[in-house]
Amino acid sequence: MQTNKNKWIGVSILALSAICFFSLSHWFNLFGSTIEYQNPQYVLKMFIADAFIPIGLYFGLYFYQDKKTAKLIGGGMAVFLIVAYVLGLLIH
Repeated sequence: MQTNKNKWIGVSILALSAICFFSLSHWFNLFGSTIEYQNPQYVLKMFIADAFIPIGLYFGLYFYQDKKTAKLIGGGMAVFLIVAYVLGLLIH
């Protein structure tokens, strides 16, 4: 059982990671643009912006719930994003 303080920390981390994701996506002009897999700088910007999602999920759920749930959901999201990038590179 997590304390209320840990739950607030977890929710704050989740909210902060969502804000960072949207802010970096807007800063790098990723919304509405075509994906340019030939440009390594574009792929790096996309990877940096998307990295906040699994990191925020892992640490937010670690504080909010427990380590097992954090590994399950945060780790699964990280694997999903890596597989999606690899498939995008191969298909393109």
